Amino acid sequence: CHRGRGGFSLTSKGELFLMTPGTTDKPERPELGNGGIASLNWSADGSRLALGRDNGHLILMDGKGKTLKDVVAHSGTIRHVEFAGDGKTLWTAGDDIAVQQLDVTTLEPKLSVTDHTSPIIALAVDPTGKRVASAEADHVTFIRYVESNTVQWTRRGHRISALAFSPDGKTLAMVEQRRVIMLYDVEERRELKRLSGNPSRIMDMLWHPNGEALLCLGDLGTLRVWGIERGNLLASANAGRGRPTALGLGKNGTLVVTGGMDPGGSAKVFDLGPKRVE
Repeated sequence: CHRGRGGFSLTSKGELFLMTPGTTDKPERPELGNGGIASLNWSADGSRLALGRDNGHLILMDGKGKTLKDVVAHSGTIRHVEFAGDGKTLWTAGDDIAVQQLDVTTLEPKLSVTDHTSPIIALAVDPTGKRVASAEADHVTFIRYVESNTVQWTRRGHRISALAFSPDGKTLAMVEQRRVIMLYDVEERRELKRLSGNPSRIMDMLWHPNGEALLCLGDLGTLRVWGIERGNLLASANAGRGRPTALGLGKNGTLVVTGGMDPGGSAKVFDLGPKRVE
């Protein structure tokens, strides 16, 4: 989803489907050629869409699905694409163990991180642009200062499957052992809270834009909204039993989109309402 404009994108069997505001209900389907799509993400203003492919290609599109750039950015599958908060840079990572910061206009590398020794499982970019966090398959997570390209701290021996910075960049959420969400004070490297009421594997996780709630999607089809202050469950919904895999949040935090892997393909849209989550 792109939060400001209210549209969203989905991918299925190598095809891209775009729903944009002010158009018909029929999605646009840009022609991308052969190959799968392993990751995608919108810029905060909805003007750019980045696609990571299983052939190492990185595609940058405008908001209507027109290809602006198509480059080979990695030697393996690109499993993570994240825009920096200011929209000027794009972060990518994948199976070739590289983490890269790219200029969003040229897609030329600005920074390459070489600390990892196994494929990247999770990637998160601080919305303020100060830090980037990445976790690898061999259970090592790095939290790095972007400007100096130095490691602030390292967490070893923990199986991390998802990472997400809070909107103010002060808190890092980590999905540990697939079910528990750990909240860390990034500056002090201090555990703040555990959200441990998820009965199944967490497939995806996002912060609400107000910073007061986390949304997570379980592989048994449950969408949950957790309150940060009390660590309590605020809401839940059925996202389908077709092995949900993707979670998107748009329209200033009121629109939630999930995608699943049942034989016919599935997408569900939820409305959190006009008021902020409390």
